[in-house]
Amino acid sequence: MSAIEGQKCDPTACEDGGELTCQLTDEREFVYGDSRISNAEKGDLFLCPATSNGTVGALLGALIPAQHFTHMGILVDDNVIRQCTFVEDRVQDPAYMKDQLDITLVAPVASYHFNETAPVNGFAAGLVRYGWPGTVSLPVHDAIDAERYGAAYPGARFLDADHPAQRMYQVKELSFSPVAIEPPTGMTHPFVLPPLLVKPCTAGDHGATPRLVAWDVADTAAAINGHYRFYAFSDGTIGLNPDYEGPSRRHPVQGVTDAAQLPSGPTLPLTCSSFIWTAVRLTDSASLYDIVLDTAIEDNQDRACLPLLRALEGEIGSRDAATKDGLYLYDTTNRLLAARTLFDHVRSDVHKAIENKISKLEATAVLQTRSEIADWVLGQSPIDVRVANQLVNTFATDAAEDLTDTWLQTGEGRSTSPDDIFRFWDQTSQMDFADGTLSRLHGLYGHNEKALVIYARPEERPVYRWAKGAGRQPVKGIVQFNGTDVVGITVKLNCTAAVTGKEGYTLQAPSGRYRITAGMLEPVSELYVSGFVDVTVKDGDPVTQAGVIALGFPSEDRREIVITGHADTVDRRTVGPDRGATPDIALRPLQVGPAADIPWDPERMVWAPPNAGLMPTAAKATPSPGVAVRLGDWDYAEKGYESGSDTLMIRVYVELVPQTLAVNVIVNASIDEDEIEVSASWTGTIDKDGSDRLTIDLKSAEIAPDRAHVELHIANNRCPA
Repeated sequence: MSAIEGQKCDPTACEDGGELTCQLTDEREFVYGDSRISNAEKGDLFLCPATSNGTVGALLGALIPAQHFTHMGILVDDNVIRQCTFVEDRVQDPAYMKDQLDITLVAPVASYHFNETAPVNGFAAGLVRYGWPGTVSLPVHDAIDAERYGAAYPGARFLDADHPAQRMYQVKELSFSPVAIEPPTGMTHPFVLPPLLVKPCTAGDHGATPRLVAWDVADTAAAINGHYRFYAFSDGTIGLNPDYEGPSRRHPVQGVTDAAQLPSGPTLPLTCSSFIWTAVRLTDSASLYDIVLDTAIEDNQDRACLPLLRALEGEIGSRDAATKDGLYLYDTTNRLLAARTLFDHVRSDVHKAIENKISKLEATAVLQTRSEIADWVLGQSPIDVRVANQLVNTFATDAAEDLTDTWLQTGEGRSTSPDDIFRFWDQTSQMDFADGTLSRLHGLYGHNEKALVIYARPEERPVYRWAKGAGRQPVKGIVQFNGTDVVGITVKLNCTAAVTGKEGYTLQAPSGRYRITAGMLEPVSELYVSGFVDVTVKDGDPVTQAGVIALGFPSEDRREIVITGHADTVDRRTVGPDRGATPDIALRPLQVGPAADIPWDPERMVWAPPNAGLMPTAAKATPSPGVAVRLGDWDYAEKGYESGSDTLMIRVYVELVPQTLAVNVIVNASIDEDEIEVSASWTGTIDKDGSDRLTIDLKSAEIAPDRAHVELHIANNRCPA
């Protein structure tokens, strides 16, 4: 008898049990289910919406038309996402900066001495040109929880093997929250973009082939080691050009803390989107078929799958004879507009960094604001201009050593972006064959839908255990929704997958007892419909008939609280013009119910209760490891919006009323300027499937008072999965 026979196993872990397989039992247990994207699967592309606050967001948001998806990755397995990214904290790490900014402000009342490590002569060129970590893979739950909890979450950490202290950085550049943007013409406030999945369309006449090709692309992407190269925004082809390879270095792997254990080698120059394009092109060269990404068919083509977002009617990506398939031409005017915006954004970031090094107490002592002292510091040493020039030159010409305004002479660029990919890459319209083998696929992606992000929660699940299994027998079945066969949906039996066709699906499995699952987003309700069937496979049977997997809607006892709205803020100034903002608001959806007692595991869980007064019933002390904790009946989210030197903070706490599925809600809004805060709250109860609107008005106690008017809409919806 094997040592693991009878022990628990994870059917999705793909572990090799030898003669044993991971099999279904009649046992049930409550577990803390990982965060996930319910409708994501291997080969899908995940796109993050963002405002223009970030570096890449400023660059893409300045284009005409503006682009709003600023980062992306690819699912290299159903629950693993790989991205090419750049951790800005590393560039700003004092260990990599050799310059010291040491100057003294002589004020009427007192002197102010500024002495800090700073990029007086720009950042080290290699840090900017060969961005770290580059390509990294993360379990989806780690990526989601790192964004949700930040530094408090223990996962999503990678070793910087070049750092003098061998520092571990958290990689949390993927965003899973919706974002409110300026509405397109004819649309109303707030206009909210969800995180997006770009997928192959498998509902048409081409069957499973597009999904199988996407699996090949995912396998290629999993094997690519790259660094983040801003210049790939100007030339997306450099990932295939050996002249741009990065120097050999250790490739970061999550959780590996010993540099000697990391793989090493040269790295390809990539951005998040050129990484996907490069993976497709390398799949081309390694396979017997070609992939055409943009078939140049206008948007009014007949579509087997209707995407959530698409290009305007008749809009096609700009290309010329020198532009490779799947890349797009950016003219000089558009690139210069983006470059100027990026320059201003970086200057502003440097100003904020200087301001943050000055305390309110220090500023008061010399009768100056922190912003005024930062103005004076940068007037003495214009590091904001030098750093901005350096980053924009790296984007425009790859000249990371150049601290002047050479970028003003920027020319055309040919690359791709997340927006280009969802707008212009096409669904499969044709397949060519040579001697019965696929030779060319016209269109691969082209479909997109809302990513259904589910946060970690208590769940009741069946228990699986290792048991003997023999042979591999075919298992056949069909998937139905509302009594109609579903074509093009992926079914899974442990780590085996197949795509349904007109005759259903066929899987191969050893003898034993298993659960076959399937699910998809239902586009009208935007809910995840799913189902399963349990089968017993007997050794020697010619075929096992699994029957029907009937897809159904998720239970109503799980609720998702959606918060959107608008704010008007004014930052009053005693000297100079007032400043303000009118942000649209979209918070991370809150998810509750049903609750269960789960042993506390600090390696997987984060205790992040809201501020005192926002949590009336849940315990505030961090639980001890192994102690059962009631989870699932409350949730909390917060988000800040800048208004001049103020920050408007919105905090929301919800608690489930299990008997009625209503939720009790507490909303707190505050203005924080120079460590002085004024706040106000709203409380109420929102019935199941109901909603409410509320307003909060704020006014500070200063001589020139800051103000904020907040309007929110809160809806208690069925959780999408």
